[in-house]
Amino acid sequence: MKTLEALRRLEKDTHAAFGTEVYIVGGYVRDFLRRKKNKDIDVVVRHITLDGVQKYLSKFGTTKQITAHNVVGTEPVTFVIFKAKDDNLRAEIAVVKGLGKWKDKIDAPLKQDSSQRDFTINAMYLPINNLSPKGIIDYWGGKNDITARQI
Repeated sequence: MKTLEALRRLEKDTHAAFGTEVYIVGGYVRDFLRRKKNKDIDVVVRHITLDGVQKYLSKFGTTKQITAHNVVGTEPVTFVIFKAKDDNLRAEIAVVKGLGKWKDKIDAPLKQDSSQRDFTINAMYLPINNLSPKGIIDYWGGKNDITARQI
């Protein structure tokens, strides 16, 4: 099974119980629009914990939970690295990032997460079960910035 298929199954199999939502975000979506290949995929999930993600995906490949300290003075980020047995595509999976009352909540709105991304072209989301340009969620005009060739 490929990485994207395992992520589709994660959402399908856990949505009824938890309301799980799985989105591809960032560079993979940007490159998808530009028709470029990308070997890494950033994923955000809603309504499921990282422990739940790791437990579910472990039957399809390797998983490892990592906490990274990206910038001194900022809070660490925890994510699951997943690679399916039959695929070279590597996924880094995190829960949505929230602010204010949504901080540390697995049900923070997607728009909250997008407001914390570095560039508009990295703040676009692609629902795992709608991998088409029409499915892209773009709160900040990333598609327009790609067309205008600006960061």
